[in-house]
Amino acid sequence: MSIREERSLAVSRLVLAALFIAIAYTSVLFIEIPLLPSVPFLKYDIKDVFFVLAACILNPVYSLAMCFAVPFLQMLTTSKSGIIGFIMNFLACISFVLPVAYTIHRKRNLKRLICGLLLGIVTLNITMILWNYIFTPIFIPTMSRSTLLPFLLNAILPFNLLKSSFNFILSLALYLSLWPVLQKVSQAHHFNCVDSNKSSRRVGIIVLLVFAVLTGILYSLLILGII
Repeated sequence: MSIREERSLAVSRLVLAALFIAIAYTSVLFIEIPLLPSVPFLKYDIKDVFFVLAACILNPVYSLAMCFAVPFLQMLTTSKSGIIGFIMNFLACISFVLPVAYTIHRKRNLKRLICGLLLGIVTLNITMILWNYIFTPIFIPTMSRSTLLPFLLNAILPFNLLKSSFNFILSLALYLSLWPVLQKVSQAHHFNCVDSNKSSRRVGIIVLLVFAVLTGILYSLLILGII
C-alpha cells in the first residue's frame, strides 16, 4: 500500500469514527431510560451499542477515543454530575467496549464478537462495583460506608446487569441486521470487518433470542421486587 493510500485509509477511519461519535452523542440526547424505579437517577443510554458496532470495523484505539469523546461531550453539554460523572461514564464505556474491541481485534468473526460481549458484561459489572465503592460517597456525601454495600448490591449491580445485558442484545441485533452494510463499507474502504457466514449468523440469532428471554425474566423479577 502506497503512502497516499495509507493516508486515504487513515482519513476514512477518522471520518467513520467521527460519524459514530456523532450518532452516539445524538442518541444520548434523546434516549435516556431509568431502568429501575428504586434508582431513577441511573439511566440507560445506547451509546455503547454504537461503539461496539464501530469496533466491528475499526481498531481498539478508535474505540478508546470514542469512549472518551462522547462522555466528555455529555459533561460539557447535558450532564449535571460534573467531572465525577464524566469519569464514571468513561469507565463504564471502556469496561464494556474495550473487551469487545480487543477480543475481535486479531480474529474477526461472530464467535469472537459474542465472546467479547459476554466478557464485556463481566468486566462492566466488576469494574463499576469497584469504582462506585470509591466514588459514590463523594458523589452522594450523605451516604456512609455502612450503607454503601447494600446500595451497591441492591441498586448498582442490578442496574449494570440490565445495562450490559441490553447492550449485548442490541449490539448483536444491530450487527446481525447491518452485517451486509458493514461488509460493503469495509470492502469499499479496505477495512477489516467482523465476518460471519450463514451458519454462524443462525447461531447468533439463537443466542440473541435466548439472551433476550433471560434478560426479560431478570428485568421482570427486579421490577416485581422478587430479587
